[in-house]
Amino acid sequence: MRLNQKHITPDEMSDYLDSVRDSRPYSKKTKRHLDQCDLCRIELKEFRRLFSMIRSCDAPELSSRFTSRVMKQIPRTVNRTAEWFRMALPVAATVMIA
Repeated sequence: MRLNQKHITPDEMSDYLDSVRDSRPYSKKTKRHLDQCDLCRIELKEFRRLFSMIRSCDAPELSSRFTSRVMKQIPRTVNRTAEWFRMALPVAATVMIA
């Protein structure tokens, strides 16, 4: 929970629920706030109910071409770090040999 906020944000609520579900450590500040704040406990209950409803839904059946169609729509980006490293490596090797 951020110190400048009065209540737990939706992202923090989701993180808290994920931590509890996965048996991972969670923020003691968040837990302490939930223990003291009726409004956030109600919100937590609603989040749990929403996530339960989502999990109960059947996943749609996807076509065999779904992944390839989605991947074609994602713009290809150049990994600048990898490109720089690929170009700098021969230069660095030359300097080290010389």
